[in-house]
Amino acid sequence: HARDIMDYVHKQHIDLHDLWQKYDKEGDGEIATAQFYQILKTFGFEWTNEEFNAVLFLFDGENQDGFVNLSSLVQFGRTYHEKFILTCTTLFVLLYPTVVKNFFQLVACEGGMYDGGSSWTRYNMNDLSIVCYESLHLKYVLYVGIPNFFLYVVGLPILMLFLIKKAMASTKDMNSKESHDSIRYRYGLLMAGFRDNMYAWEFVINSRKAFMVLVTTVGSIVGPDGQLYFAILFLGLFVVLQVSFRPYRTEFLNRLELVGLLIIFFSMYFATTYFYQKWGGNANVILGTAIGILAVQFAYVFYCIELLIQDNLCCKQKKQGVRFLLEKTKKQKKKTHVQP
Repeated sequence: HARDIMDYVHKQHIDLHDLWQKYDKEGDGEIATAQFYQILKTFGFEWTNEEFNAVLFLFDGENQDGFVNLSSLVQFGRTYHEKFILTCTTLFVLLYPTVVKNFFQLVACEGGMYDGGSSWTRYNMNDLSIVCYESLHLKYVLYVGIPNFFLYVVGLPILMLFLIKKAMASTKDMNSKESHDSIRYRYGLLMAGFRDNMYAWEFVINSRKAFMVLVTTVGSIVGPDGQLYFAILFLGLFVVLQVSFRPYRTEFLNRLELVGLLIIFFSMYFATTYFYQKWGGNANVILGTAIGILAVQFAYVFYCIELLIQDNLCCKQKKQGVRFLLEKTKKQKKKTHVQP
């Protein structure tokens, strides 16, 4: 019956996430078994009471807390193709910053080092013993660097964006076999937390990572002051994008992201005062400012950790309370299963 549920959802192109939100007011991905029973009845399944109870018992899980988690429901009917796409997506998210960094380190070169060579001789910033665009380095750039740039640095994000956009468009076609939960399963790492019309925002975040890697590697050519100003420029751009589009589903997540970006932005901005010694070398002022910046950063980190702890404790308390009520109801009715 569990697979029958998912087959019906796929055939009718039902968006389980939108359906879940009608009952899940707290947004934790769980609804009560009684609410799940109502959903099954609206689907039109003509099962016996024993079959309904068996399905509710199955999705209630081992802890029997009286809640059905959306993730446990969509696990049924998953194919090897979907799991393969999920694995590739995970590798893309984890390895993309490293791939970008390796490419920019390969092409980050600087000249003006007159050690017997010509004034046009350039050296790799990652290893000054390597002369750029000659012999072995040239082969690496031609046969490794350029393919890496077009296939991974630029090509892979464009390919993932194309696949997601195509899959999202196909869900509107009733003759298509594509379904919302299948897309969210395959590309969940890229879409989770964002509004439906902002499913591609993860690529903006990856662009931010790529620009910062660009500043720290190739940006060394313009010197520390140039790196600092370019970092401030890029961070300011992404702050504007965050304020303009507000891509996350909840206002709280949008504020949390914005505050994090602003803290980094102002930390970079205050770094310019150190670089140009705007305070006349006053040790007390410099120390006080450094302590203040670090205090704000640590406060933000601890606040995020506190939110995670509170969310975990809240879920546990809610489940314990429901479990107590279920056990009390079972004793009164002398039954071993949950009645919807």
